[in-house]
Amino acid sequence: MATDKFIPPLVFSVHGIRTKALWQKSLSETLKGFTIIHTPFSFGYYNVFRFLLKPSNEKMVDRFYEFYCKTISDPKYQIDTENYQKRPSIIVHSFGSYIVAYCMLKYQDVKFDKIILCGSILPRTFEWATLFLRDQVNHVQNEYGLKDIWTKLVGRFVKRTGDSGTFGFHVSSLYIKQTRFDYFTHSDYFNGQHVTKFWLPFLQKQPFNLGIKHGHDFEDVAEFSKVLDFTGTVIDKKCYGELPHYNEVEIPRGLSLKWIKINPDIYTFLFDQRTNEVKGYINAMPIEDNIFESIKEGKLPDDEITDEHIIPFLKNQKLKMYLMSIAIDPQARNVNEGLLNMAFERLMNGFINKLIYYYTNSNIKVSQFLAVGWTNEGRRLCKILGMTMIGNDEFGNPIYLLDLENEDLPKKEHLIESIKKLIEVYKQYPIFE
Repeated sequence: MATDKFIPPLVFSVHGIRTKALWQKSLSETLKGFTIIHTPFSFGYYNVFRFLLKPSNEKMVDRFYEFYCKTISDPKYQIDTENYQKRPSIIVHSFGSYIVAYCMLKYQDVKFDKIILCGSILPRTFEWATLFLRDQVNHVQNEYGLKDIWTKLVGRFVKRTGDSGTFGFHVSSLYIKQTRFDYFTHSDYFNGQHVTKFWLPFLQKQPFNLGIKHGHDFEDVAEFSKVLDFTGTVIDKKCYGELPHYNEVEIPRGLSLKWIKINPDIYTFLFDQRTNEVKGYINAMPIEDNIFESIKEGKLPDDEITDEHIIPFLKNQKLKMYLMSIAIDPQARNVNEGLLNMAFERLMNGFINKLIYYYTNSNIKVSQFLAVGWTNEGRRLCKILGMTMIGNDEFGNPIYLLDLENEDLPKKEHLIESIKKLIEVYKQYPIFE
């Protein structure tokens, strides 16, 4: 069944240097024809000399931030950046990609549903993972032209720039769509029917409406209990109910309530913002070393893990964590995405971002992950997470380990983006050296 086309509440645009950006005027007229409101960030003619000076560029980043905040606070646009249906989108060209991307890195409250980049001057290794982890953008479309000489040269002269407008980004994420134009130069994106053929369909896509909720976000124990009952009786049954031996280790009702009294943040949930229904979850427990070793040796089933085994998050800790379960309602996945789907990526991003928060704010570090692969999907996910099989449990299911302090980890490019970022943060801020 076809879905109604989405109408973004507002679309920003940001132009490049040495231009009056006449394309923004024609963009406004085109979008108006589809009842889409457009507001350009027009900063006037910006010469090369100013562009070569980092302080000038940083001032432009702050200037855009002020413009963004003022615009989204205007009640006529009805913007709500916590609601995916009410986030603005943005189209950026050339220097505009620098202004917006580094503004988002600097100011975490800058959020968009969709970002369209063309002639981007960001480096190929730009930190998209950081923005995805912080839930600052839903979808990115990067259009790059092989004949774009300008983006090939800019990285030699201006810091924090690069040639993603010629070669694309080196990133693996379902949130990013990259389109190559073999004969496009730096500003060919504004010609002909490009806006209606390539930009409009992207802007009109329905937002990805699955959001994250952590255990600490629940204010009502009754609500938390209701969600846990649903994950246990509905989602777990869908994902694991037909597996051999599932009934033997099924978590007894009420046990999870004891767990969360010690550490509610063992849970990371995936919620549909439209219906407020839970669509998936991760149960990741920081546990005592002796219990970790028992699970590692296949001697302790899940239903025998008690609240006494769980460690609360306190400051200045190095912990070992058991990934008890990752479960996503099959209906929350698109069949054409396969194992690495957007729901899984969103859930992992929320979980890893929480670990980064605890590390940078409370000096809490996870040194090892442990998991048991009950399903074929689960076993593949363990490998994708960079885990190594170390044995089997009592039912013959493989046990996997990821040692984040092991210098011989799988090559970084083979890991998913969120795990790469966690490792990077741990190395960048070596608290426990």
